[in-house]
Amino acid sequence: MVFRERRRAIAAALAREEPLTVLAIAPRREVRGNCIVYTGALDEAIDEAAERDLRDARRILGDRAEQATFVLLATHSDGDVAEWALRAGVQRAIVAPRRRWRTDAVARALARAAIEVSVAP
Repeated sequence: MVFRERRRAIAAALAREEPLTVLAIAPRREVRGNCIVYTGALDEAIDEAAERDLRDARRILGDRAEQATFVLLATHSDGDVAEWALRAGVQRAIVAPRRRWRTDAVARALARAAIEVSVAP
């Protein structure tokens, strides 16, 4: 599984002969109080950006994209990705090199769920 799509993370995943899932995370925020009018426009914009990331990943993968799985996951907490990964049978997550998995809340949640987290070279 590659999340937070970046070219180097996808390149690292391509070097492996394992099933590949590219995950785009679409965070959702709870609207609290009555000082904010929720229109859904923010969620739509986030979904569009995540869909663009998935299209870019398909382009980068080229022919390998046909065997890959692409997922847009709406999340409400950092643990949502780990829960999804466990249900999907993910064993390894490759994160982009700009992300330090030890300080990244989602990567930490994956590691706590016993999913191997590595940083793309």
